[in-house]
Amino acid sequence: MDPGVLTRPQPGAGPSVRRASPVRQEQKSRQHHSSGSLKTCGQWQKMLVSPMAERNKELILEVLADYVDNTSQAFGLELASGTGQHVVHFAQALPNVTWQPSEISPSAHESISAYIRATKVQNVKKPLAIDVSQPWDQWAGLSQGCCNVIVIINLLHFLAQGLEGLFQGVGQLLKPGGVCLIYGPFAINGIISPECNVELEEKLQERNPAWGLRDVEELRQLATPNALRLERMVEMPEYTKCLIFRRRELEMA
Repeated sequence: MDPGVLTRPQPGAGPSVRRASPVRQEQKSRQHHSSGSLKTCGQWQKMLVSPMAERNKELILEVLADYVDNTSQAFGLELASGTGQHVVHFAQALPNVTWQPSEISPSAHESISAYIRATKVQNVKKPLAIDVSQPWDQWAGLSQGCCNVIVIINLLHFLAQGLEGLFQGVGQLLKPGGVCLIYGPFAINGIISPECNVELEEKLQERNPAWGLRDVEELRQLATPNALRLERMVEMPEYTKCLIFRRRELEMA
């Protein structure tokens, strides 16, 4: 994996890309990249593009689609949306879901908004400024139990702080029975493999000792007190995984 590099698209060209990871030093780290410009409908728009997002967006969608009821309206939140490539792809494939992207970086907001305009999706809202290291009740006024689905892509290994609060927020925002999909590279029972993920861990630690691949068991333990259970772990290409956490149903008295 190549955390934090983007190429600059040429006017009129399609997305030829390199991956932006999440934003802030936690989240912003993913915004060490240049913004690019694409000409759409005669206007220049700042669209960041990522080859990794292009490679994995359909694969993630295939997993996500298993957890979205396409017979009813739903609300989905993407935390740390990065360039915006994922959220518009999901919106096109899942038109019954209203998507709320979020980011901390102004340049990412511009990119997400540019993708919304370029793809003309009607079911993606204006991006919110959400800092996931802050308590969930400061996440741009989102209300408790408002989400059917929450998506988090390539963020956790860049979080220096706030991981416990992140799970608290997910538990508060998901409706009972809702799901959170978390995608990225992870450790399993303290073991990081294969070698490319070991090298990624070393590079992350060099940049910030608080960064690194999170252990799935650590995440499971953080999820449990927040009414979340790890329902499924899906092996994905490039030695990544999708973790599916489900919000427990309300218990009847």
